[in-house]
Amino acid sequence: LAIKKKVVVVKKKKKGEMLRRTVVSFQLFALFFFLVYLGHFYMFLTVLITQAFLFRELINIRYRQTKELALPWFRTFHWCCFWSAAFWAHGQNTLVFLIEQGEEKFFLTKSMVSLAETLLE
Repeated sequence: LAIKKKVVVVKKKKKGEMLRRTVVSFQLFALFFFLVYLGHFYMFLTVLITQAFLFRELINIRYRQTKELALPWFRTFHWCCFWSAAFWAHGQNTLVFLIEQGEEKFFLTKSMVSLAETLLE
């Protein structure tokens, strides 16, 4: 009798987990389609933020291993490398996109656009 009650409780628990996972998966699908609807720039920001969070996790793992060595500027150095690599990889395309979309949409001034155009030459 006790085994049957335990099996019923486990089945209800599994159904609850399955329902929760289904709801969360549909929410993630809706979020993804909403980001696609918003356009290129917001999708780019999503990718960049995801890369930053993944890099943060990697740095935290490595930081725990090197904490006892007491290396100064460990995280700062690695974050500077990450942002310079991200700028190198995405910078020119981002500037071109911002110029093509127009100044009004992203609150760019004329001097910012002229500076970006000279950088692209």
